[in-house]
Amino acid sequence: MTEANNLETPKKAKKKKHPFKLVSSNYIFGGIVCLIVAFLHYRTYDFDGFLIGTIIGSLFGIILFSLLMALFFWFILGRKKGGGTITFNVIMALMLFGQFGQFSRSIQDKNKSTQGILNAMSEYKESSLEHPDSIVDSYNKLSTTLNTNLSSLITNSSGDEKKVYIIAQGYLSRYETSYRKWNKAFIEVNNSKTLDFAYLRENTAYDSQLVILDNYISETKNYNKFILNRIPLLKEELKDLTQDSELAKGFMSGVLKKNALQKPIFKSFINTHIAYGNNLKGLVSLFKQEHGKWEILNETLLFEREESAQKYNTLLLEAIKQEEQIDSINRELLKIM
Repeated sequence: MTEANNLETPKKAKKKKHPFKLVSSNYIFGGIVCLIVAFLHYRTYDFDGFLIGTIIGSLFGIILFSLLMALFFWFILGRKKGGGTITFNVIMALMLFGQFGQFSRSIQDKNKSTQGILNAMSEYKESSLEHPDSIVDSYNKLSTTLNTNLSSLITNSSGDEKKVYIIAQGYLSRYETSYRKWNKAFIEVNNSKTLDFAYLRENTAYDSQLVILDNYISETKNYNKFILNRIPLLKEELKDLTQDSELAKGFMSGVLKKNALQKPIFKSFINTHIAYGNNLKGLVSLFKQEHGKWEILNETLLFEREESAQKYNTLLLEAIKQEEQIDSINRELLKIM
């Protein structure tokens, strides 16, 4: 019997485990990514405390997430040397693409907002020309759209560009205040009893109608004053931007061109409104002056004095003519808005 050889089975060699460690390529690529991300934020926001905080927060999140994913793969790969270093670069690259996507969406939102403003103005023009009776509703819709899109442009802009949009929104707000006060006064005249002769005779409401007409004339003059002063106002607000900002120069240039077209027509528009208000005041004052000396017979207005009847006819015909002129001039203004 032969003696079996007493041979021991050799033990399997243990894999050597290495500590997690980034390599030079990680630091270089990570630094490049961080610089690009910081630049993208700088292009999106104003340089202030918020921007610095946003950059620090974004970089911290990108670096931390990349490190965590690299650690995870280092552990899964058995803690071998260099484990996770490729993962770190891949995650950093993916995070960078995400930042590019966010920046691209910001640009798309700005383009969408700009187009939204142009579309809203075009729709307002068409709607007002086709349906003049619903011009107030059309304007309210336009106002809401303009403010929404300007707010979006402000959010997605920075630096001088953002300042231009803030100035534009401020101008729009001041214009709306002036326009709405004037338009309200005009609507009150249209809804008043100024030419309701039976009402005036029975209620002697001359003074209340005169107050409505005085307010209408006053607000028309205030509205005109705002329009006349808007160019100097905008120039003053944009004076520190127009030298360097292409957007500011383009905005001011567009306003000046529109103003040159609208100014002569708007002047006629305002003067006609004031003349219309004064003629209506003349009618009410005539009724007040001749109270008890005029009556309505078979739907015909009769004055005791022929002179008063002639004055009434003159004022009324002028008022009717001015009503038609107001509608016609308003259509002209809408066409070139």
